[in-house]
Amino acid sequence: MKYAKPVVPAASLSTAAAGPPQLLWGDTHLHTAHSVDAYATGNYFADPAMAYRYAMGLPVLHPVTREKIHIERPLDFLVVADHAENLGLQVRLDHDDPDLMATATGRRLAELQKTDRRAVFAEVGRINQASDQSLQQELNSDAIRGSFWKKTVATADHSIPTTDRSLPFLDAMALAQVNQLEANCAEFGVPL
Repeated sequence: MKYAKPVVPAASLSTAAAGPPQLLWGDTHLHTAHSVDAYATGNYFADPAMAYRYAMGLPVLHPVTREKIHIERPLDFLVVADHAENLGLQVRLDHDDPDLMATATGRRLAELQKTDRRAVFAEVGRINQASDQSLQQELNSDAIRGSFWKKTVATADHSIPTTDRSLPFLDAMALAQVNQLEANCAEFGVPL
């Protein structure tokens, strides 16, 4: 199996420009509706793009109450840390995704989700813990994983600088991260 290189190369950590400390506010671990655990807690609508809009201080609909909300001071950074396993599973079940509906497991989970959205989380846990991994393999076929990965990685362009994009990167680590992200996407055929 082919794996992408880390987005933060270890060598770049020591080459970051020295300067005065700066306090930044953000969130280093946010799950969206694309993670089965966040979905199970009632977050059926907040995708990575909505999370980034919220972090930038733009108004969004709260994923549970559906009220318009925003933060007064935008975050300096946000890391969307959705689980790689079963990425977007329940969102896709909501939309009768043809790749999922082509599998017996996908059809069974879709029926379960219609009666109890939260029960799918427990069922996926049972599938992951089973000694027979055939159901998990069915959910992780290239057809099922591929398209949602591309959609998720495409949100990487939300690394929006607060200065003119035509200016050079002042932070060597940020430049290394962007360069590695672009290289990984090119290597795996993911458009940015």
